[in-house]
Amino acid sequence: SDNVDDIACEVKQFSESYDLVFSSGGVGPTHDDRTYTGLAIAFNDELTTRQEMMVLIEYFMRSMNKIIPDGGLQRMCTVPKSAQLLWGKQTVFPLVQMRNVYAFPGIPEFCIEAFKEYENSIFSSYAAKPFYSCVLHIKSTELQFSDIIMEMAKKYSSKKVSIGSYPVRNNQYYKTKLLVESECVDIGEKVVQDLKASLKG
Repeated sequence: SDNVDDIACEVKQFSESYDLVFSSGGVGPTHDDRTYTGLAIAFNDELTTRQEMMVLIEYFMRSMNKIIPDGGLQRMCTVPKSAQLLWGKQTVFPLVQMRNVYAFPGIPEFCIEAFKEYENSIFSSYAAKPFYSCVLHIKSTELQFSDIIMEMAKKYSSKKVSIGSYPVRNNQYYKTKLLVESECVDIGEKVVQDLKASLKG
């Protein structure tokens, strides 16, 4: 959306609901590039023109024999005052970070390049976080063991464990697929052990 209020509302909601938020587009030199304005409104911030951005972008454009009108250049470099500028080794334009929100460029090749450049730094604190996932293939239908699943879900409700049950059709080997996911490997393995024991009984 090009509506600033819509952008601000979505950004605020996503920022409060998720660890990381990525936006794409709306950071160019035209009047309808309003992502930075939406970010500022979402976090009750004000906009400011970053001179270091203007100098570098103008230098790059001149080296390509291209000139951006002063108004367009200033719009590209006007970001929320408290935003951080992330400078990469390969990318020309900095990535603008506002709290847990990262504003990527909308042009696909620039977006991909920027993501590759900043992937490790953005996800560094999350990459080492263990996560457990296991799939069980059950020969019985969901109706035959639904009470067991409900009992397990209740037992581990406070352990941040997810148990998903999915019926499978047209398969001669199993009728249901169970997906167990947990933020803790030890707990995830314990749930799987309990499930296997209960289903055997």
